[in-house]
Formats: sequence, C-alpha cells, structure tokens
Amino acid sequence: MRRSPVTWLLLAGATLVLAVLAMPGWRVQPPTPKSATPSPAPASPGLSPPQVSRPGFAATAADYEAEAPRRRNNLGQPLPFRESSADAAAFSQLRNAPPGQLVTLALFPELEMKARVTGRWNDAAGQRMAAQVEGNPTGDRVFISWDKSGARGLVELRSRNLAYEILPAAGGGTTVREWLLTDVVCAQPRPEDGSADLGIPRPPEKTARMITARIAPGEVPLLNSRPGASGVIYLDFDGETVSGSSWASGAPIAAPAARMNVSQVRETWERVARDFENFTLNVTTDLAVFNAAPVNRRIRCIITSNDAAAPGAGGVAYVGSFTSTDQAFKVCWSFVDLNAKDCAEVSSHEVGHTLGLNHDGRVAANGAPRDEYYAGHGSGPTGWAPIMGVGYDRQLVQWSRGEYARANNPEDDLAVISDASRGPYLADDHGSSIAQATAVTGDRADGLIERNTDSDFFSISLAAGTYTLNLQPSAYSNLKSELQVLQADGGQIALGSQAGVLSATANFTLAAPTTVYLRVRGIGEGMVSGTGFSSYGSLGTYNVTGFGNQERPPSAPIGLGTTRVSGTQLRVTWTPNPSATSYQIHRNGTLLGTISGTEFLDATTQPATEYSYAVVAMNQYGSSPASSPTVVTSPAADEFIMDGAPDFAGYLVSNPGMTIYAALRGTKLYLATWSPGDNGSGLGSDHHVFVSDTLLAAAPTPAPWAKRGQVSIPGNKPYFAGESTTTFAGWFNTTGPKSLFKSPVNSGVLEGVIDLVAEFGIVPQYVYVAAVAYQTDDQSGTNSNSGRINGQAPAGNGNDNLEPGEFLRIPVRQVADAKQNGVYDSLDAARTFRPSALVFTAGGFPVVRWPVVPGKTYRVFQRAALDSGAWTQVHSRTAGATEWELSFTDPVAGTTDGFYRVSQP
Repeated sequence: MRRSPVTWLLLAGATLVLAVLAMPGWRVQPPTPKSATPSPAPASPGLSPPQVSRPGFAATAADYEAEAPRRRNNLGQPLPFRESSADAAAFSQLRNAPPGQLVTLALFPELEMKARVTGRWNDAAGQRMAAQVEGNPTGDRVFISWDKSGARGLVELRSRNLAYEILPAAGGGTTVREWLLTDVVCAQPRPEDGSADLGIPRPPEKTARMITARIAPGEVPLLNSRPGASGVIYLDFDGETVSGSSWASGAPIAAPAARMNVSQVRETWERVARDFENFTLNVTTDLAVFNAAPVNRRIRCIITSNDAAAPGAGGVAYVGSFTSTDQAFKVCWSFVDLNAKDCAEVSSHEVGHTLGLNHDGRVAANGAPRDEYYAGHGSGPTGWAPIMGVGYDRQLVQWSRGEYARANNPEDDLAVISDASRGPYLADDHGSSIAQATAVTGDRADGLIERNTDSDFFSISLAAGTYTLNLQPSAYSNLKSELQVLQADGGQIALGSQAGVLSATANFTLAAPTTVYLRVRGIGEGMVSGTGFSSYGSLGTYNVTGFGNQERPPSAPIGLGTTRVSGTQLRVTWTPNPSATSYQIHRNGTLLGTISGTEFLDATTQPATEYSYAVVAMNQYGSSPASSPTVVTSPAADEFIMDGAPDFAGYLVSNPGMTIYAALRGTKLYLATWSPGDNGSGLGSDHHVFVSDTLLAAAPTPAPWAKRGQVSIPGNKPYFAGESTTTFAGWFNTTGPKSLFKSPVNSGVLEGVIDLVAEFGIVPQYVYVAAVAYQTDDQSGTNSNSGRINGQAPAGNGNDNLEPGEFLRIPVRQVADAKQNGVYDSLDAARTFRPSALVFTAGGFPVVRWPVVPGKTYRVFQRAALDSGAWTQVHSRTAGATEWELSFTDPVAGTTDGFYRVSQP
C-alpha cells in the first residue's frame, strides 16, 4: 500500500470587494517561456517590524467577531469596519520607489507600517508597485497602482486577518477602508492567534488520474451556452501565460493546459453553464467570444494545475472583478483540473466571486465550530450544498440566501448576479397562468425556470386514455421539479413530485378527449433547517414528454454528444425522441446514414480534424428540425483515449485471470489491465503493469511497493500501478511523457501510455510485460497473505515471484494499429496479415506460416484454383499465450496447383 497520502488545499475565491488595485497592462498569451520578474529585495537586517496600534479596537480578528459581528448590507454583503482619509501626497511619493527600497505606509493616524518594494512596472496605462511588509510573514503584502485618478491598492495582513483598501476619493484625496482579510480573500480565520489561513481542503482525486495528457488548443470544442448574451464567462482550458496581472505580484504565470480530454471539458462547461443558464450570461470556451465582449461584462476563468496565483489552493478570484474595467483583475482561477465535477464546482464558485458574491459558511453554535465554507447536507441526487460554499460531495449545488441551519451569510445570490450591470434574468419563456399557457403541438414541451417565482404553463389536447408524463431536468441541472396536470378551471388532475430525485412523473387517465394544462415549477425538499432545501435555487431547463406523436413530425433531438474513440472513429449519441422511428446523422452538412437507435459510430474520420454533427428525427409524419450541432476534434494519430475503458477489445493479448491489453501507434505503447477500483471491491488487490525492454535470466529485483517476491526485470524499468482502497494510481520509473487513467470501478481498466523512444532510446523489437494483482497489504502485514500475488497475466507458478516465463514477450510491431480501428496491422489483409511465402519440407509437404497474436484463433483454407472453386478449411488453431507466429504443414504430399488463405472466425 502506498505510504504517502497527500493533503490538498482549496482556495475557493480570494475576494476584493470593489476591484481595487488597478494594475494596467494585464495580458494573456499562449504559453511561452518568459524572462524573470521583479528582482528580489536585498536583505536588510536590523529593521523593526511594523508598529500597529489600534486604540479602541479589538486586538485580534477573533475579538472582532466576538465584539462586533460583521456588518452587512441588505444583500448580506460585508461592510467595512471603518474608513478614513489618508495623505494622498504620501502615496504619491511611493510612485518612483525602486525594488529593494523600504517605504512607509500611513493607513490610519495610529496605523503605520514599513514595506520593502519587490517589484514595480511602468507602462502606458500607469504605474504599479508590489511590496512585502517588512518583518512580517510573506503573506503580508502590498499592491499599489497609480493612474490619473490617484492611488489604488490593497494591503493584505494575513498574520492579523486584516486588509486595507486604498482608493481615490472625491476632490483628489485618498480613502483607506479596513476589512477583515476573510472579507477580501478566501481565507479561514485562526482565533487562537488572530491570523488567517488561506484555503480549504481540495477535493479528493475522485478519478485517480494522477498523470495524464493535457488537452491541446485545437481539441477544445467551441461551446456557447447563450450566444449573443452581453455578459461572457470564458472557461479557458488550453493553457495561457498571464503577465502584468494582480496575481503573483504581477509576475508572469505560465499556466499549462488542463489535464482533461474533450468529454471532460464538455462536461465541465455544461455543469458551469447550468449554474448560470437563467441569466443573460454566455458560458463559452471560445476566446474570440470573450475578446468581443465589453471589458466590464466579462471574466476569464483559467483551468490549470499551476497554482502560482494562490499556492496550495484550489481556485482564487477577486470579488466584483466581472464589472471592473481594470485588466489586472479580469482573470480568476481553478486549479482543480482532473475531475469535471470538482472543476465545475470551483469554476462556478470563483466566477460567483467575480460577480460580487461572498462565502456561504456557518457560524459557531452549541459547541459546533464555525465553517468558512459550508459543505452541505443530505445524500443522493438531492444531497444539497451552496455554490458559494463547497459542493464537491453533493450532487445538487445551488445558489443560496443562507436558509440552512447556522448560515452565516444571508446574501441573496440571485439578486446580486441578476443586477443590471452583471447578468440580468432572461425573459420568461412561457406564460405563468392557464390563460397564458403555451400550446404543445408535438411530442415534447421544453422550458426554463428563470426565477424561483416562475411557473411555466402549457396546454395540450389529448385523446381518451392513460398517460404517463415525464418531466426531466437537463443533465447537471439545479432544478428540483414539480409537474401539475390541471383542468381548464384549475382543478388538479394529477401531481408529479418525487422525493429524492430531480425529475417528476404524473400518471392520469382521461375518459374523454380533453385539453389539459401543465404547470412546471421548481420546488424544494424536506426541512430547510435540517437536511432539506427550499425552492430558492431550483432553476434551470427541462423537457416534458409522454404525449405521443400527436400525428406530427418529431421534435428536434436533444442531448447530442460525442465520444472520441480514436483518430479514425468518433461516436455520436443523443437522447431518445419519444415519437421518432429513425434518425439521420449529418456531418458537416452531409448525410452519413440513417439508423433506428440513438448511437452512431462514424468510422470515416481523419485524425486531428474538427467535425460538426447534427441529427434529424423522423416518423411517419415527417422529419424534425436538425438538432443543435455538436463540434468535436478527432484525436491525433498517435493518441490513445484515457477513460477507464479498453480502447478496443481487439487489443486484448492475454487473459488467464488478469488481462493485458497492448497496442502501438508511432512510438507510443498502450497497456491496460483490470482496474482494482477504489473501494476495495477488486478483491483487495493493488494492480501493477510492468514493461521492460530487457528480461533477466532470473528474478533478482525486489517487488515494488513492499510486496512479496521478486521480478525478473531491472528495478529501473517503467511500471504503472493503482491501489484498490484509494483513488491513487501513477506511472513510476519514467522519464518521458506518459498518461494514465484508473477506472474507479473494477469493471473498467487501469490504462497507461508511454513513449518507447523516451524510455528505452529506441522502439525495441520486443517488450516484456506482466500484469499482477498484489494483496493490498504490504508483505509486513499481519495477514499471512499480505503482499502476495492474487492473480497475474501471463499465468504464474504461485511462488509470488515474477520469473522470466511469467512475462509476455510482445513483438512491438506485431501490435501496431496504424488505422486506429482496433485491428492490429498484422491481422489486416490489406496490410501485413497474409501468409509468408510457401516453403516445403524435405518430404515435399507445403508449409504455411503467418503472424498471429496470442489467444486469437486462425483458420487455414485451401483450394485448387486461385480464382474458382470452393475454399475448404483444412486447419484451425488458437495461438498460445506466447506464440506470435503459427504454421501449418499440409499433410498431402506433392500437392500441385494448391492455394491457401488464412482468416479469423
């Protein structure tokens, strides 16, 4: 068992209340090496720490909370403790202070401190300076900038949980406002010493993908949740270099692309889009859309593993920066980039800060401690948490106004976001009464609950009979729904509202043809003060089905999605349409085919190429409009798909209890075996896959991870492994690029890719591979089976050693798949799957030889003429576990005009 657990921290939103500290010149570029940033300050021994005296005020942040509970406005937003006028001339004198100089800051008459300049920048937009408070921890820092209106800045005293905002005042003066640091930056106060700690624990690595390929710019699909909306939220997945911003004291930050594939990018985008779908805000992955939006109506959220903007954090943002015109603040961050759900929670949380929102936590009461971030309550589909808390472990994460028990923040999230300067509510799409009901003429009713006071009404004429109407919120929805079926006078025919799920089903029978009315609305569940929630945040899109086809063409298909199978194959799926009998699939406007199901495999794609798909539904009454298109870029020619499933079943080369999948594209070798899962369900085994270009004559190398036995390859050769009781998995002993994915369930696979040239210097003729399931306890455990081998491929002899005969020798070129279709080149008649030239034994018997793959079955056929006559099977054989070539000797001596062919069943 691995012995190095890692604790992750999340900084879910550094908050700057009025978007102060103008740092002009912020820019984003493609990732390129940058020169060093401001030179470090020279050592200055003997300087006194800042003297801070505060007559009449509490000594620590904890005392502040005890003596003067935080003042808030009617939206729950914090108000400063105090403000005063400061000497503008004194701040002006700091404009030319060079790096290394000690400067004095007089913030209040009794509050003065010294700081050493660590960097300064001058450009066409103005001047700005960064400094470290002298004698204090590194978290105590200063940012000041100057433009024609005067000085702006922020002093952060993490050691005292205090922050001071500097901004121009009317008439040319300067105002200083005092805050708790936890009002300004995502932090948790430490009552014991009056300081503050940044961040909260990061989420567990639920997917266990510890190392993986990063998405390339051309692979990110161009997605827009609400094209044309004036407000834009840009999710930036493909890597940037940020310089001149308020982050990292203005130093360049090289942010690598997210460690995601296309489907994870799409899921992250869709989850974030659901959080903002009732506002006039476009969640986009298109940089051009972001650049075209007004500066004061946009924000960029960079998703990356580089947390230089807030080390050890999960994400960070300044409050109110969405409406700022200062480019220094037009970026927020998510450092959680391995799991789409968790990434979306961080991204929506940080964007919420930029729109002006503060944390949702809990106050201390009855012995329970205070929480800076509330993690929610309940379980299952209706387990609930606030977006401005932390919703990693809850499925329903909504906007909040602090209705849960011990809530510390009554801020009305929806009122703040929907302000005219941010993202006003969308117009109501359906009438709110029976008299204003929208007539349903097809097989589906679609709508959006824009506000928590909204109800959507529909009318539909139904024949006599029994009906089951289903109301289904969109995927990743925030909507807990209710469906009422009403008579024209408002009398209720049926009510659909099921506990524990977001959807609703209404069952009813009509004795005669009737026009019924449907009312859709968002609701809550359970006790708000317990483990329930109110209807406040139940918002979002939905569809209602169950009407039959109404003797009309189907509605346009919805839920269109794509899965990248390989560079030559893409899979398109969509939601079943209740009245469709068939579907047409179109690619780039051209019809590819017509099918009756809801899944289409396009096996005619080219690697690294962008395609747009749309689907049309059909029935006996005609065709629907085309679905909204979905755009996807096919994988590169040498890319394997890391998703916890074998790339192709045809890659299976060994299966004596454990499995080995193998394939080669270019210089990249793909290997996979059963996943051990992450909850001990995989028979309590940690799974390892060893790969080497060298096989030793014996087994002298100790097994890794303190397991029993020894292995017959050198100890420095690559292997990947995953635990069965945690999400941990990784490659070891590698020097080049690699990728890895462990399925969280043992019905999937643990799969990885390495570059053979990077690891071995060449593409070797053979690699030696073994897959092993070790007992999860180390060999020093008290169990007599601790660390022993539970299963392996190839089969072993039971002595817990991996001896030379227990490695599968794979001829590397034999598992090449240039067409990326799951068929090895050696099995493809159009390439190398053909018998070698005939040879004859000394007795004159013809011998046929051909390349094979272990475990595959082959049949030999013979006929007298090449172009006529029936092929007769004369031989059948399954290749053994270590056989990569088979031969057949025809027992009929002296055969003339004989022809042979080899095939698989």
